[in-house]
Amino acid sequence: MDETLNTLQNILSRQIAIYGELASLAEQQREALIYRRTDALSEIAVAQTKLIGHSVRLDLQVKDALNAAGLPSLAEAIQQAEEKTSRRLQDLRGRVVAAAEQLSRISRINAELFENAMDSIRFTIQILAGAAQTPEPCYALADKGRGVNSFLVDHHA
Repeated sequence: MDETLNTLQNILSRQIAIYGELASLAEQQREALIYRRTDALSEIAVAQTKLIGHSVRLDLQVKDALNAAGLPSLAEAIQQAEEKTSRRLQDLRGRVVAAAEQLSRISRINAELFENAMDSIRFTIQILAGAAQTPEPCYALADKGRGVNSFLVDHHA
């Protein structure tokens, strides 16, 4: 049981580190979105994908460690642990949850920024498509009342 609890502590510590790295990347992603640095967005996405893969593997390791010890959940492991270990596991679990919540907040902001960027792109495409369909301007002779004819461009034609 002690070995399982130590394993769980190590895994939770690594999860905290990964969520911290993901939050840092999400902050960089927000900056890249704001300043439209698409090259940075690609690099950040690759790094995020790798870290998410590590996080998923750690989640599986938690489940495997719990199953090997015959424990149904992390909460049960915390309950069965000695007081000092129990407090440590509770602290780690709380830090994992806090890090995940922070990452979720940043990700929601980034999702809105992505959506705004897509709206801007769609708007630009509509303008360009509309400009391609706009007929040539009409030219007409106009008498300005001074007996002089001049060419005017009728932009409303």
